[in-house]
Amino acid sequence: MLHLASFVYPGVIENPEESDFGYPSVFLAAGDPDLRNARISISVRGNNWVPNGAELIFWIQSQSNIEVGNAKECLRSNWGFSGCPLTDYLADGKWHQVQYTLTPDTTLWSFGGYNSRERERTEPRYHYWPISQVLQHANCNFFHLLAFVNPDEHPTGSIDFADFELTYRNYSLVHPANGARLLAAPTDGDDPTLLTDGWRHGDGHQWRSAANPRRPQEFTYRLAGDATIDAVQVHQNPADPAKDIEVQVSQDGTTFDTVVQASLPAQGEPSDNFAFVLQRDLAAAATHVRLRVLSGYRTEHWGVGEFEVFGSGVDLAPENRETPVTTDLEGLTKGTTYHYRLIAENAAGRSYGPDQTYTTPVTSRPVAATGAARNVTAGSARLQARFNPLGVLSEFYFEYGTTKEYGAVTRRVYGGEQLTPRAAYADISGLQGNTQYHYRIVVENAAGTTEGEDAVFTTSLTGHEILA
Repeated sequence: MLHLASFVYPGVIENPEESDFGYPSVFLAAGDPDLRNARISISVRGNNWVPNGAELIFWIQSQSNIEVGNAKECLRSNWGFSGCPLTDYLADGKWHQVQYTLTPDTTLWSFGGYNSRERERTEPRYHYWPISQVLQHANCNFFHLLAFVNPDEHPTGSIDFADFELTYRNYSLVHPANGARLLAAPTDGDDPTLLTDGWRHGDGHQWRSAANPRRPQEFTYRLAGDATIDAVQVHQNPADPAKDIEVQVSQDGTTFDTVVQASLPAQGEPSDNFAFVLQRDLAAAATHVRLRVLSGYRTEHWGVGEFEVFGSGVDLAPENRETPVTTDLEGLTKGTTYHYRLIAENAAGRSYGPDQTYTTPVTSRPVAATGAARNVTAGSARLQARFNPLGVLSEFYFEYGTTKEYGAVTRRVYGGEQLTPRAAYADISGLQGNTQYHYRIVVENAAGTTEGEDAVFTTSLTGHEILA
């Protein structure tokens, strides 16, 4: 069971009445942001928080047939970032600043399709889409939510969130890192490079004109090459709001044609993140782009928060950092060992990764791996594992005890029927202090039962937690 905690729509849901939860979209990157290796920073605090087995995690939902919108036929894929649970930060009632990276590594994620047996039988809205694709096209929504909620013992208390910040790759064609060059701009206002520094708005990251402007404020950019512009997004400066704006394009840098003519909202609802103008499906050929600020809501200053242009035709340089990559394979033979390696190539040459192997399962009996215990105290612990139901309806539980005979089990939990790995947790209590315990995960489906490998932890002598 899932409990929604906080959410944002970065994608293409335009109107509150069309969304599941009554909020419009912030249209990050014009509605299709690439969040691979994006960095999240957020402050969290628990208030009398008792999780009762639930985990607070980041959750993303993307739609592979986004062209149908929010219709009943939409096919959405859900993934939970189980590699960074936030639950432990809630226990002491203090604010904690947490940072993590959305690495497209499948060992850090849990596929979240088929969460409800009954709904999926009558309304198959959820289906599998690889995590690399889900992150590359974050076109629907993302949350922080409580996963693994026990329907018979819900979490109690409340959670506060603050200072949310999302940093992701900027594909705007007027961003200087993507080869654009600012050719002309007003010289008597703020630094014009603030318009394309990658921030939506905020102190030190938004432009405003000099006092009492008397003429249009124009910014002209030379793109890195011949481009086809698909979307333009202009964000408001909430402190000094502009009103009427134009965006023009040119193929020679001399003759410009207007492709966007609009009025910015003075304020955003429900926050400043929603104050922008966005026009899509432009299909405008361009080598140059010009933003013209024609008027403001106040005579003292006209301001803009960020200017973004998205399209195709320009080869953007990759980031100079280590980047995980994944791919899905189909049509493999069961019970067969396969070799694989990564090949990376650029103008300087080709590199080969080391040879790796994996063996496909012989049957649909679950695959399971016991993980490390955490939150270990004198009397309790949280057991962790990962498993794959291999497409057959499954249940899981943990065995534990002071020997490999175990002797105690946790409650059985519905494990889904997905063909992908997921995380599993169980809290145990009533343990003896300063004692070694053995445990393992057990997963069952119609094809058989799989026991994970034996693992151990030792409880503390007192009630203090052992950091795993």
